[in-house]
Amino acid sequence: MLQCVLRRQVKTSRLNKNPVFMLAAAGFLTVLLGLCIWPLPSGAEETSSSASTSLDSLEDRLRESDAIGIMDKMDLSARVDGLIADFLLFHDGKSETDTGRLEERFHRLVFEAAWLVRDGDPMLSKDLVAARPALWALLNDPEKLRAHSDQIQEAELTVGR
Repeated sequence: MLQCVLRRQVKTSRLNKNPVFMLAAAGFLTVLLGLCIWPLPSGAEETSSSASTSLDSLEDRLRESDAIGIMDKMDLSARVDGLIADFLLFHDGKSETDTGRLEERFHRLVFEAAWLVRDGDPMLSKDLVAARPALWALLNDPEKLRAHSDQIQEAELTVGR
């Protein structure tokens, strides 16, 4: 029923020919579906400490979690690296991608990561969703993003030795 109503409204609207509107609508629906379709498992009502939602600890917790397999972790890692690279190109003015598309990719990636771990690690899932504003702020600040990506590269080089 909701699909029919939405489809009818979008078809009759002049905005349906506007690609910015369509991207915003797709992003809104992605967020809406992410918030509505999955209830957190029992035990997820516990409050998270502010330390556990720090970006570095989230990254470590996701890397060490047994809630998802190695292939999913590798896929997420590659997609995160690609998104960071696209944001860096965007900040340097070398990308034709607009903020709306980057934001849509960002939200989709966060929700997919949270969805993947929700059964095996409900607190990590909740913390990933809660960290969206901090993650988005990091991606939108070119200096902080470069510093963070430099730290990650240095850590990878140290581990590789």
